[in-house]
Amino acid sequence: MVASGSLLWSETRTRRARFRRRRYPLSAPICVLVVDPTIDTAALEYLQQPGQAPGEVVAIAVEPHLPHVVAAVEALRRTGYTDAVVAIGQFDHEDDRIAILDAGADYALDSLIGPRELGAWIRACCRRLGRGRSDTEPAEHTDPHGIALTWGDRSIELNGRRTPLTTTEFDIMAVLVRTAGRTVSREYLLMIVWGITSESKTNVLNAYVWSLRRKLATIGAPNALHTVRGVGFALREN
Repeated sequence: MVASGSLLWSETRTRRARFRRRRYPLSAPICVLVVDPTIDTAALEYLQQPGQAPGEVVAIAVEPHLPHVVAAVEALRRTGYTDAVVAIGQFDHEDDRIAILDAGADYALDSLIGPRELGAWIRACCRRLGRGRSDTEPAEHTDPHGIALTWGDRSIELNGRRTPLTTTEFDIMAVLVRTAGRTVSREYLLMIVWGITSESKTNVLNAYVWSLRRKLATIGAPNALHTVRGVGFALREN
């Protein structure tokens, strides 16, 4: 489970992240915001306050044009993400809002929305979808094959052998451990961990997967992280 009100704010590959603060690594956000980057970040920061969001919220900034918003929402839903998706931007026409909702968003809100109202919309959306999570992340989570993920020092352990991870490595492992045995698409990892919908030519995900495999090998699990060609990655029995 993730900390109530924790927030990840990421931007597309053409911009630097404005802020990226959270108490715990993300693993299964309760809500994803697809936002126009001109939104007042005070509204997003407000969601970090206790009680304002019923779980972790990820904000992904896209270019402020309807096709980019629609494409981002569609891409997120293609990954199999079923929790709340809220689009925020300058949607002046009814047809714009209809297109965004038809793409898979639960709500399409105006970018001028105030912090308190945004928090209320997210809480209402999560209530409607029956999505609510506890306020604390467990100290440790173990996958069915024995790989333990420890939140306090951001480490992984197997049979008493432990190694530390970087923040991003830990974020990736948090997703994989929670879905152990199932394939996690590249697209989902890119959107949830980095807040981008494609890698361009950077291959950043491959680089982190290589590093994770090297660290898994040091604890005796060199073959635990599998590549599912053309789809993504999965943690399976070593």
